[in-house]
Amino acid sequence: MGAPTNDTNVLRRLEELVEGSEVWEITRCYRMHRYRHSDAQRQTVEVEIMFNRDSGWKVTATDSARGISASGPPHHDLNVVMATVRWQDLDAPAVPPQRSVDT
Repeated sequence: MGAPTNDTNVLRRLEELVEGSEVWEITRCYRMHRYRHSDAQRQTVEVEIMFNRDSGWKVTATDSARGISASGPPHHDLNVVMATVRWQDLDAPAVPPQRSVDT
């Protein structure tokens, strides 16, 4: 799969806003219903496929209801990225909500 064809000028302008920033273009978003092996339940996972011209592709899968996510290292081949996402991380126990501390 090749690079996205969106306006690269917008991405460059975003990168120029903050020196040294790294901008990832979200090229696709999916909702996946997945069987969770840890407790034999189904879970809803949001999958974002992102692209950066220097780093290549990156995939992040998030179960926002449970506060957990899975990802893998970026690579220029999307098939490699999909194979290296740590999907098993989505089987982990839910992350308890963080309480804010008043100072």
